[in-house]
Amino acid sequence: MPSKKSSTISTRLKKQGISNGVKRVRARFIITELIYIFKIYAYIPVTFLKRTLFGKDPYWKQYLWNKWGFLPREITTRSRSNLNIWVDANSGGETIQAMQLCKALKEKIPGCTIFFSTNNLETYRFAKNCAHKEVDFIFDTPWDTSPAVKRAIKAVNPKALIFIENCLYPAFARAAQKAGVITIIASAFMNTSFYEHPAMARSFAFSFHRFIEYVLAKSTR
Repeated sequence: MPSKKSSTISTRLKKQGISNGVKRVRARFIITELIYIFKIYAYIPVTFLKRTLFGKDPYWKQYLWNKWGFLPREITTRSRSNLNIWVDANSGGETIQAMQLCKALKEKIPGCTIFFSTNNLETYRFAKNCAHKEVDFIFDTPWDTSPAVKRAIKAVNPKALIFIENCLYPAFARAAQKAGVITIIASAFMNTSFYEHPAMARSFAFSFHRFIEYVLAKSTR
């Protein structure tokens, strides 16, 4: 796959006329970010009481801790390795691509430990079912806030962070880059209206491409 530096992304965004749209997105950024922060903090008491304290499902009992970067002890113990790779995907299709990538990484980098994260229960279960020897640990992607992502990055100690298709977590990418982690988008794609998509608006407002070192893009075929 061809790799491109993130500076190339910025140049192409301007040539394609996306930069003007991004400016409009940034104008709404403060309100959007305040709503995002409010929601994740407001749900802490409800999630803790309903899922963590009185819940019976192991997934939900661990959910709140994962989302705030307090990962299970077995993860922090294995993360002492120097060959840790963190792969993040958000849908079933992305997960299928991720598993192929993880398999190749296991073959090419003997001894590496692969940590896989996702942001919803369906994809989590799907990853659990289709991951065999490709992935060592599967857990929830932390909230995209500085405290949560910094805590999770410290726990996993990755050498590389790979987003599949898109980067929906700009604060995560920024914190990883500051920590010296190689940041990558694999199987990436983009079009001239991406900045208008609700899922990508926040990433564009953050200028997420500044925090991505390599883009492994899909071909036009």
